[in-house]
Amino acid sequence: VSYPESPEYGEYLNFDEISKRVRGQSESVQALLSSLRAVGVGPTQVDFTLGQDFAVVRMPAKAAETLFATDIYRFRHANHAERVTDVTLEDIALPDALKDNIDFVF
Repeated sequence: VSYPESPEYGEYLNFDEISKRVRGQSESVQALLSSLRAVGVGPTQVDFTLGQDFAVVRMPAKAAETLFATDIYRFRHANHAERVTDVTLEDIALPDALKDNIDFVF
């Protein structure tokens, strides 16, 4: 929020400065990578944002079921077979090593 009468008004952070402020902690990144390795997901299946504060992970459903202690179900639209949705019908459980490191999963 900008306040025009502030002496810092108009002084904006550049992209690198913002990335440093929101950077994921290396312990959190390592905890995630270790947990993923434990279910057979390698580093090539993980993409991080520049600040490593957000990760996109591509993994088989079976690995996600194991990691999050849940079941994943596949639904196919009755009239449009190309429309497929994979969902979990119950809450997921984060492994203990990730509970303090992950804010949300979707």
